[in-house]
Formats: sequence, structure tokens, C-alpha cells
Amino acid sequence: MRIAIAGAGLAGLSTAWLLDPLHHTVLFEPQERLGGHSHTVTAEVDGHETPIDLGAQHISPTAFPALANLLDAVGLTQDLIPVPLSTTLQVHDAATGRPEVLLAGPHTADPGWPRTPVLGAAAGSLTALVTRAAEWETRDVSWERSLDELIEPLEVPRDHKDRLLYPLLASFVGCDIAEAREMSARAAMAFVLRVPPASPDTAPLWHNLKNGLGSLTTALAADLHHGEIHPGRGVDHVRRGRDGLDIIDTRGHHHHVDRLVLAIPPGEAARLLEPLAGTSAVCAALGTFDYVDVTVTAHTDPTYLPADRRHWSTNTITVHNGWSETTTWYGPINGAQAFKSWTTHRPQPPREPLADATFRQLRLTPAAIRARDVVGQAQGDGGVHFAGHYLQDIDSQESALLSAIATTQRIAPDSPRLTDMLTRAPHASDPPEKG
Repeated sequence: MRIAIAGAGLAGLSTAWLLDPLHHTVLFEPQERLGGHSHTVTAEVDGHETPIDLGAQHISPTAFPALANLLDAVGLTQDLIPVPLSTTLQVHDAATGRPEVLLAGPHTADPGWPRTPVLGAAAGSLTALVTRAAEWETRDVSWERSLDELIEPLEVPRDHKDRLLYPLLASFVGCDIAEAREMSARAAMAFVLRVPPASPDTAPLWHNLKNGLGSLTTALAADLHHGEIHPGRGVDHVRRGRDGLDIIDTRGHHHHVDRLVLAIPPGEAARLLEPLAGTSAVCAALGTFDYVDVTVTAHTDPTYLPADRRHWSTNTITVHNGWSETTTWYGPINGAQAFKSWTTHRPQPPREPLADATFRQLRLTPAAIRARDVVGQAQGDGGVHFAGHYLQDIDSQESALLSAIATTQRIAPDSPRLTDMLTRAPHASDPPEKG
């Protein structure tokens, strides 16, 4: 078959890679670069070339088993770097205008760096949240329950709910703190629960790729032997024909294909499908997914970190004016004096910027969880399939890959690469119920 794939992020690229041995694929990507939320830039820091992931970055081989197996399949497992993902949360004091460190969690011991955790009552409130969230996991509470249903009953100070708990979880998405209350509680807590620290005095251990997640994009694209990739060219129109689909790209070229995989944001997928008969229900469901626009900047100045270096963490969250935005320090990752900060709402930009990019982050709400069922029921109708991070589990590179696996199972269940992936991880394509 000849299969068109709209979107060359991880969902689109991995779908093409999985289909490649059996079918000819044509990938359309409106941007000039591939990878979607995998966006690695290389900058000179202290005389050394340093890869910095402006987009998706952190990997857990245990929490993301399908992604770990894909890395193994394309020969990148040896490039994984362990990263102690410690967290500091600081709140701007309205009176002084200076940030106050409310919490600095444990970091893996380093004899060359005298670090001092800041715990106290704030740590107790966070523990209460994690304990209740873990109980919800054990009881398999519905993913349609909202975050405020999880947090509001906690017997912790009101101040900690508003200045610590909601801001911490809002920072994962980039939405304003008030909007975080409406998110799916199970989805919001997943990153916290799935990679716990090995002990109370250490940070959770995640991993990064030595050359950034962009190296996975490069490896997948290079391993396509029966595929065409068209960067800088998106899908403009879709029409149904007698024996397939007619695709008109954004340069006006026509392509006749047997199947179409929409691995693009749900709003863009709805725009392409709206002119087609019988798509009103799925288009309405696609319109349910809510996104937040964020700007991310790489820089070399520690502008957004605490004044006291003993309170620095791999991730520092700054709460200000109803927003909470994260800075990732590359020191614990590769030793570089480089930083990646979400800068959408910062009162001042970094002094020494290196590069920036904009992304759309999914705010996974109970309504979006319900919409997934509608999109799932429409999979394959009229030869059209859907893939993307918004369709499976939590918003992550793992969910993008899981959606690609599920789509490939429908189109080409005998694909040798699919068989290999499922053999490496027999349950990789089975996300948690409703997640």
C-alpha cells in the first residue's frame, strides 16, 4: 500500500518506521525540521558544543518501556545519560519582589557541591498529595476525576495548595495555575508517581540522550528505506476517491494513497476532515483537546535560579503572577553551565540567550479523556487513521509512540518491526485504562 502520513513528529516518524518494511510511506511535515516536540539545538557553551533539548527531554526506561525499546532498536541505548531530576520550587514574594525557596528536594549526593535541601512543612504537604494520588492509582480511580478533586480534600495548609501543589503540576504543562485545577488528576500526577526516588534522600532518576532527542529523529528518518519525507510541505486538502484518498499538499501537488495517517495536532486534523461526509462527531471530539502555547529559551545565565547555589536543582520552578515556569539546569546532566527555561510569562528575558522555540502543550482534561474514545471509534473510517501524543496515556514521547504502535497494528499487523517492538515489550501497546 501507499500510505500518506501528515506530521513528522515522533508519532508520524515512528509510524512510518514501523510500516517501512511492508509499505511505501509519504511523510508531509509543514516545518522545515522533523521531530515535532523533539527539537535539539547545539550551542557553544564554555568552548564546547552542547546539545540542548528545547522540547521534550526526559526519558525513563522503566516508565516509558516502548520508547526504551525503540531506542534499543535504532542503536541509541548506549547514549542514555542518567539524570537525577531534583526539584526546587520558589515563589516570588509580592512585598519584596524576591523569590522565596519554598521547597528544595533531595539531590543525589555530590562531594563537590555542598547542597542544602529545604523541606519542612512544604515537603509534608507534597507527601500528602503523593500518598493520596498513589491510593487513587491503586484503586484505579477514573481518569475523568479532576485535579481539584484530588487536592482540595487534603488536610494541608491552603497556602501550600495554592503556592506549591497546583503550581508544581501546572508547571508540567505551562497553563496558568487556576487552569491546572481542571486537569485530569491521574494524568497530572503520572510523572510524579511513575518514577519515584530510590530512597528519601535521593532524586528520582530519569535519563537524557547524550546528543538530545533529536538524535532519535535522525535515526528514524535515516532508517526509512521505502519512505519519502517532504519537510516544508504539509497536507492542505483531503478528498475521498473511488479506490483511496487524494491528498493535495501545501505546494499544490496531488498524491493518490490507499491510507492516510493524521499524526498532527487534533485541531489541524479536524480542519482536514471537516469537508468530508460523516466526520462531524470525530471533528467535534478533536476540538475538545485544549492546548497551551509556550516559549522555551536556552541560555547561559542562571537568571531564574535561587541566589544561593546550594538550593539549585536540575529543575527549578518559579511561581509568579499566577504562572509557574520551569528552568532545567544542564549541570547535573552533562556538566554544562547551560539552562533551558520556559519564558512565556517571565517578567524579564534571560540575559544570555542561545536559542528559543515555541510549542503547544496539551492540558489533558476529563473532557479530553472522554474525547479519546470517540476518536478511537473513528480509527480507520474511510481509510483515515489518527496518531499522536494526545491519544494515549499521558502527554509524552511514550504516548506518541504508543499511538504509532496502535495505528500500525490496524494497518499492518504483520510488520516485522512491529513484531519486534511487541516482542521486546509485550505490553507496550496497552496503555492504562482510560489514560
